[in-house]
Formats: sequence, C-alpha cells, structure tokens
Amino acid sequence: MIDFLNKLADQKIFLRYTNEKLSLLTENQEIDTDILKEVREKKEEIISFLKNNETVLDTTNEYQDIPKVPENESYPLSSSQRRLWLLSQFDGGLQAYNMPSSFMLEGDHDLKNLEKAIYAVINRHEILRTVFKENEAGELRQWILPITALDFKIDYQDFSREVDPKKAARDYIWGDAGKTFDMVNGPLFRITVLSISENAFRIYYNMHHIISDAWSVDVMKEDLFAYYTAYQSGNEVNLSALRIQYKDYASWQLAQQESNAFQGHKNYWSEKLSGQLPLINLPTDKKRPKIVTYNGAAVETYISLELSNKLKVFIEENGGSLFTAMLALWNVLLSKYTSQKDIIIGSPVAGRNHSDLKDQIGFYVNMMALRNEVNSEESFKDFYKRVKDDTLLSFNHQDYPFDQLVEDLKIIRNPDRNPVFDILLDVQNANEHDALVVDTSKIDSLYYTENVFAKYDLQITYQEVEGHFLFLSTFNTDVYDRKLIEDLVVHFKALLSDVLLDTNQSIASLNYLSVAEKTTLLEDFSGIKNIAAVSENVVDLFQAQVLKTPTAVAVSDHEHNYTYEELDRLSNQFSKYLLETHQVGVGSFVGLSLSRDARYIISLLGILKSGCGFVPIDANYPSDRQSFMLKNSGASLLITET
Repeated sequence: MIDFLNKLADQKIFLRYTNEKLSLLTENQEIDTDILKEVREKKEEIISFLKNNETVLDTTNEYQDIPKVPENESYPLSSSQRRLWLLSQFDGGLQAYNMPSSFMLEGDHDLKNLEKAIYAVINRHEILRTVFKENEAGELRQWILPITALDFKIDYQDFSREVDPKKAARDYIWGDAGKTFDMVNGPLFRITVLSISENAFRIYYNMHHIISDAWSVDVMKEDLFAYYTAYQSGNEVNLSALRIQYKDYASWQLAQQESNAFQGHKNYWSEKLSGQLPLINLPTDKKRPKIVTYNGAAVETYISLELSNKLKVFIEENGGSLFTAMLALWNVLLSKYTSQKDIIIGSPVAGRNHSDLKDQIGFYVNMMALRNEVNSEESFKDFYKRVKDDTLLSFNHQDYPFDQLVEDLKIIRNPDRNPVFDILLDVQNANEHDALVVDTSKIDSLYYTENVFAKYDLQITYQEVEGHFLFLSTFNTDVYDRKLIEDLVVHFKALLSDVLLDTNQSIASLNYLSVAEKTTLLEDFSGIKNIAAVSENVVDLFQAQVLKTPTAVAVSDHEHNYTYEELDRLSNQFSKYLLETHQVGVGSFVGLSLSRDARYIISLLGILKSGCGFVPIDANYPSDRQSFMLKNSGASLLITET
C-alpha cells in the first residue's frame, strides 16, 4: 500500500479519510481515469491502511472553506510573500524572481477582444492589482488597488517587418524578462502583444513571483482564453466565480498555524531537521560570495531513450515515481562527490491541496527540505525504498510553510546561502507546459546557456519529453564553474547507467567515472609512476598552490569556507605559536587529536611548517591506547580539544 500511496503522491494526488469519507486531493487539473479506477478497486484496502497508520492519515484538518476576511485598507502577507519581499531587497533579488511566459495565437484574431479579456482577468484576480508597502505603523502589508488606479497598459510590438520576426520577438522577451517591477506602486505584471505576421501573435506576460507561481501561469492563460473565447462568440464566460481571493488565503494561513494539524506538521519537520544541518559544498576553486547572488548559467541535455525506458521499468517494479528515483540518485551522487552521508535536497510543491485554491493566481508554492542518510553498504534498491517511503511521509506534511519552519528551527541565516538547502530538485509533469519536442542534438551532448537567473547553488529539473527525460541543471556561476557542472551532469548519466545494470549492488560499489577518468586516478594520480620525480614536500606544494590560486576555496566545513590564502595565514600563525611557546622544531613529533574539520588541516599544516612530524591520534581510541601511541612515537606535545 505504501508503494501505491507513493505512486499517487508523486503524481501530486493525495488521499484523505475524514468523517468516514475517502477524498482525493490533487494539484493537477484532472486525474487520470486509470488512477481513479485503481483507487476505486483498492478503496477498502486504502481505508483500512489509513485507519491504522496515523502518520499517513491526517484527521485533524478537514478542509473547511477558507473564510473571507473583512474588507480593509490593507492585509497581511503570507509567509512565502514575506520571504520573497525580503529577498527582493538584496542586489539582484528583485528581477531574479520574475516569471516570464508566452504563447502563440495564430489565425484571424480580434485584438480588441483580446485586450478586453486581459482586463477581465485583472479584474477577476485581486492579486494582479496588489502592491506591497508599509502602513503608518511601519508594518509591511499588501494593498489591493482598484483597476482604475492601476497604472497598467498593454504594450504592442510589431516585428512582422523584421528580417526574422520570431528572433526579434525572442530578443524582446529576453530583454524584458529581467526588468524589475515596482513593489510599492505596481503593477507587478506586464503583458505585451508581439506581432509576428498578419495572422500570428505571441502573447508575452511577465509576473513577479510574489503574486504568482508556475500553476498561476497556467491559470492566467486559461482564464484569458476563457474570456477571449466568450467575447469572440458573444456567449457568457465559462468560469466559476472565485469564492475567495489571495488576501483571504494569506490570513487563513496565519490562523492555521494555531491548529492541531499544523502542530503535527511542525513536530514532524522539527524532528526531521533537528541537530546540525549539513551543507553541500561541491569541489570548486571559486570562493563563495559573502552575499547570495543570482548570476547563473544552465546545462541542458537528455537522458537517452534506452536509459529512460530502463528507469521507467525500475520505477514500475519498485513503486514510486520519477521524482523519488531522481531524489535517490542525486543523494548517492552528492554523497560520492562530498563524502557526506547526511544530505538535504529541497523540492517545490504547489501548495494547493485545498479545493478553494485550484483556480487562483497567487504565490502558493511551498518548499520541502528532504533529508536522507546515505549508507554506502546498503544496496541502491534498498536505499531507494527507504527514500520512497520517507518522501511519502514528508509529502503528508507538505502544507506547513517552509518559511515558518525556518523560524521554528531558529536557523541563523547566513547571507551567503539559502536557508536549510542550496540544491533544489524539481520534476515537472508533462501536462504543465505546452507540448515539447525532443531536440536530438542534445541527447548525447550538453547545451550551455549563459546569463540566466540562479536562485540556488544548483537547481536540477527533469521533464519527460517524447519518452526521453529532459535534464536541466541551472547553477550559480559565482559558486560553481561550467566544467564542474558539466562533469556533474555526465557523471549523473554514468551513475544512472551503472545503477540500472544491477540495482542490488551496494552504493559503495556504484561507479560514475569514465574509463579515462579511472585511468587518470589509478595511474597518473597514484604517484607510482611519478614519485621519483617529485622533490617538493607537502608544504612546498601547498605554498605553490597558494601563489597560484590564493582566493580559491581550499577547505570547507560546516562553519566556513577557507581560501588558500587564509589557510596559509592561519597555519603560519599556529606554526609560530608552536615554535615560540612550546619550543618544538625539526626532529620533534606532535600528536594531533581533533575533529576532522578545518581546524585539523590548519593544525596539520602548522605542525609541518614548524619542521615537526605529526602523529594522528583518533579521539575515539581508548585512553590507554592513546597514551601508548604518544609514548611510543616520542611526541612531546598533543593538540586536542577541550
């Protein structure tokens, strides 16, 4: 049953059993008929399972109607809006959260009716007329403007006489996509009608994320077509009236935080993310900026049809979905890259489980921090099952606002990182976008795009396209370089291939290196062939690297990134301390018993720079063994923790 619930959850379908009634909740526009049939066939089994598994069954939240708030001058922000507003105050943060989109209109169209439809959509959704500013008390609030007070106008651009009208339209969109919005005065969206030819138009619209999300982009398009079709035909518009607006949701969300259901969600996430949270630092020569930036690039490719089909078979046989498979695979690859066992990867969820939110435009998307422990001795198949089951439990608690969770955990926000996670995984459903066609030139190659916005160190996106899996890696170019990410993409494909050869092999035995890379590691870097030619010692080699890349990151731990220059300065200070305070030197031995973090490396280099030999002593050894090692080595000093 867990497998079946996983299958539903990964397709954005959730079950709820309250008041002796089984309900389906979904983020999708419609549910596949085969899924509905399977739910009906398993109904009694599902109800029995939910009754006996309180961690899956949430009976405290019965999805009552979201109440309307009284009309007021201004209204509170949702937790997500507040976070995004704060991010927009940093350099580059405002335009990084623009959401440009477009679609084609072909044939004989009435632009007057199109304009009328656009204004109808603005009138329907208050969030499109919302601005953000402080009230007299200095509290940030959202203010809804009447359509007559909104400084909005539709832009028209005629590219039909250009040599290449489609390219001219693309260039216009590219140039507009990063233009900032005025949060205080609005509007926070804009629409342009781009004329390609006499009977072909591209409708381009750009909304800021604080009033929108990916689901909203589709709602905007659907509502626009509904009004336009009605005006063209002279019929009534086929849209149900909106019972609530975004301001009602924001107030309801704040009130929900006092409910029993939200307390259960809070307890789950507080336990899941307790203790020290791991940071993921892929090996790079770049020094992380002191404040988060949004400068990015992207690497695009496809997973071959053969591998895509094999992965589908694995998912079919073991339950779950593409999302759980990719989550497990990326946990393994990141663990191998960083030697970390504790991995956190973020993932977006639509945040529209409530039936009142299906037809809304607004910022509803929520984030989940999915934490997994990678055991290298475990088989991939067993690890996948564990990830799959754990992800189902996390999805059951997806309604708890991520921004509230950050406050609950009392996380000290580092200005150089996102809270909790810096890597995001997103698997998009094929029906969420217009039909795509496989670009065969990218199946066995990598396509690189510069000058894109990167909200995370690394954002990994998958989408099925004509049987293949489209694979997009967007990364921050101030944190990682192109070669690292391209290697990572290639290594992911190799890891996937090796996993699918035998999913029962241990994670430790899984390989992601090419034959050439293994040869380099085994022969060129082994030292066996070149050891006679090396005359420098470790300190000499380190000093050479300091001169070569002084500002590159040399050591990273959970507290700080240290450049070669910083590491050199700190180890020099420690060496001076040893020589002047403890009178050690050439011929002396110094014991080293520290945690394996940056302090260990600083101490080790300091010992070597003082001319001493070092004796590594594991702090977990019994005290009598540690004493024997110190005595037997002749160490005159022990560096340890107090």
